[in-house]
Amino acid sequence: MNLQQLQTEDHRRSVLWFLLYDPDYQLSEQMLYQCFEMQGKSISYDQLRTHNQWLCEQGLTTSTPLGAINNIALTDRGLEVAKGMVRAVGVRNLRPSEIADIKSFKGY
Repeated sequence: MNLQQLQTEDHRRSVLWFLLYDPDYQLSEQMLYQCFEMQGKSISYDQLRTHNQWLCEQGLTTSTPLGAINNIALTDRGLEVAKGMVRAVGVRNLRPSEIADIKSFKGY
């Protein structure tokens, strides 16, 4: 596995992570982009759209157009991957500390 693949899988995990922590499990692409910026992760808007399209193709998210932007939401399968209940090829696996954070925050 090369560095580019590691970064891609981490970005996809981050999208699921950000959606998981939103109360209704959905965010606009602009909000997702701002989440990446707040985390100090370098990503272009085009890369984010590509990751969002891939996540939709895998059935982990849905995308709803809202004018010029898209609203991204977790699917049931995406929620299971985000919580670490199942794994998805192409998405970085959760670390044990991340699973503990999810359990403590969401009460799973």
